[in-house]
Amino acid sequence: MFFQRKNISCALMYEKIPLSTRIDDLTFIVFDTETTGFQVATTDRLIEIGGVPVSGLKVIENARFQTYVNPERQISREIIELTSITDAKVAGAPVH
Repeated sequence: MFFQRKNISCALMYEKIPLSTRIDDLTFIVFDTETTGFQVATTDRLIEIGGVPVSGLKVIENARFQTYVNPERQISREIIELTSITDAKVAGAPVH
């Protein structure tokens, strides 16, 4: 799946959230990324990012987001085996 524009609303809270707030009383977004390796700060690149909003500990399925990212370099065999993301999957994706 490639980038699809979706509006994900998340109310900005300007007051501090008390540490005693139960997690099931919060709404937040969980992000997941895949990269070409573990040296993202120096040599490796992002190849996929996804996010799902969670409210009351329930995933809001119809608001999830996922896109591949073209790293403009070949993806190693080890990363393909780990993520199942191939050069063909990222070929037409937005560029890093």
